[in-house]
Amino acid sequence: MRLPAGFSIEGLNLTEEEKKEHVLRLDKNLYGQKQAGRVWYQHLRKNLIKLGFKPSEHDECVFYHGTTIFIVYTDDTILLGPDKKEIVSIYKKLNAAFKIEDQGELSDYLGIKIVRNSDGTMEWSQPTLTNSILKDLGLVDVKTSNQPTTRTTPSLTTVILTSHDEEPNHDESKSFNYRQV
Repeated sequence: MRLPAGFSIEGLNLTEEEKKEHVLRLDKNLYGQKQAGRVWYQHLRKNLIKLGFKPSEHDECVFYHGTTIFIVYTDDTILLGPDKKEIVSIYKKLNAAFKIEDQGELSDYLGIKIVRNSDGTMEWSQPTLTNSILKDLGLVDVKTSNQPTTRTTPSLTTVILTSHDEEPNHDESKSFNYRQV
């Protein structure tokens, strides 16, 4: 790392030219640098393997420990499995190695809303993303029309998108962006 502007070394009065000859040695990678995520992942992977996890052959973000699965995305993780005792045991080991925080039952992960049903099934949805896409496309308050189309379509439930005023929109700047959809 080059010396930043205005940096001085105690006891040395270096000229700007002499400063160009000096560099700083980093003791550890700085958060936010291009390689910080890679260094963090290498550290995490090494420690997970020490704790008995096996990395997935198909996805670098997934690790297995018996019937328990550990999923990581940057610094957001999920620890899940069928055996609660095994999860608690693994959590204690992970907490000793990384000082993690248990956020309780999983209800949201990376913008995905997760609802656990009483029958054990789970529903996953992305309402925030869906609403954002609909808003970007101008489809939040779109009215639908059940008028039959003049074209032949394979679907019997064809819906015609109409503008708010129910009149055809011939303004090119306000036309519906089918490519983006």
